[in-house]
Formats: sequence, C-alpha cells, structure tokens
Amino acid sequence: MQSHYTGVKLVASDTSRVQIGYITKTHGLYGKVAIYLTTDVPDRLKPGEVVFVDNIRELTVESASYANGRTLVAFHSISTLKEAQEIIKKTLWAPKIVHDIHTDLWISDLFFSYVVDQFYRPLGKVKYVIENPASDILELDSDVLIPFKFITKMIEVKVGAMNDDLFKANEALHKYYNVLLVDGDKVAFAELPDGLLEVNTSRLNFKTTEDLN
Repeated sequence: MQSHYTGVKLVASDTSRVQIGYITKTHGLYGKVAIYLTTDVPDRLKPGEVVFVDNIRELTVESASYANGRTLVAFHSISTLKEAQEIIKKTLWAPKIVHDIHTDLWISDLFFSYVVDQFYRPLGKVKYVIENPASDILELDSDVLIPFKFITKMIEVKVGAMNDDLFKANEALHKYYNVLLVDGDKVAFAELPDGLLEVNTSRLNFKTTEDLN
C-alpha cells in the first residue's frame, strides 16, 4: 500500500459492514475518484458491487481500474466533477464477508474484541486499526497499541462450550474489569515480546508478568 497513507485509522462498525477504503481525490471531469484501499479482499470494487460512502450513502460500482499504485473508480450515479467532489475525503464501506474466524482471521474481525496477553491478562478492547507497513496496529480502548502480527488466534464465545483459554480470559476480565463474557463476544489472544509485555505491564498496573497465578 502507498506509504504516504501510513497511519490511516480504520474505525470499527457495529453494523454488517466493514471499511474497505478511503476516497482520496477526484480524477478527471466525469465523476471518477481515486480510492486508497484498506482491504486485501479481491473483487470488492468489481462492476455491480454495492458500497457505502461514510457507511451511509449507497453507491454501485460502474468500473474500476488499477494503475501506478492507484485505484480509480466510477460509480453509476456520479458523472460530474462536482458530484465527485462531494464524496472525497470520506470512508468507503462494503458488506462484511462471512468466513471462519478460527481458520482465517482478518484484521476487521478484531473490532470490539477483548485482547489478552499470554498470561491471560486483559489489555483492552479493540477500538481502531492503524495501518502500518510492518504490521497493522490495534489501538485498544485502554490506549495500548498491539501489532496485529502478535495476535495468535481469536475465539468467539459460546458460553456453554468455553475451552480452557476462554475460561482463563473470562476469569481475568472479571477480576480486572468486573466483566463476564457472553455469547457472541470475541477474545483475541496475543503473544507479546518481553519489551512490549513490560510496557503494558507498567501501563495497566499489573504487578508481575504472572499476576493471576
């Protein structure tokens, strides 16, 4: 992805849609726009696909082309420069794609999930994703930053069928935040290196690296 957009924040959505890009500028006189894509899923902008500007305004893709690192898109209902100017500097959303999060984890799956470290201590809940070439970064509601590459797995909660990992995470969430997991909650498990582990231990006031034992 284009390095000058490093640091773009992807926001969470509690709807059935996910952010797939950012409309950066107009292109030409007939309504085309340039889009910075934040998705790796192919065919998001193929002709006929429905997308949403700022997760509100519905548009249908007429055509899309890819050249020199840019994505240029034409929409059916936008045919003039003035109309195109109305949607620049706005986010672009699309319906979520159903898939198995346990075998194929996507960055968008992590929104609203609880994150625990290798000692099952809760680090916070995912609020934003910050794009970064080395590894996308999860920004939690506790202000902790976790590189996506350190997330080892995510489990969706089914209270009647919780495994040992979820039982330990549930115990920690109850101890530190008086929160109990319910059906549909998601827990992401992180394996953090020593330096990052120490930073989070200090910031969140955990007493030791095995505070729960």
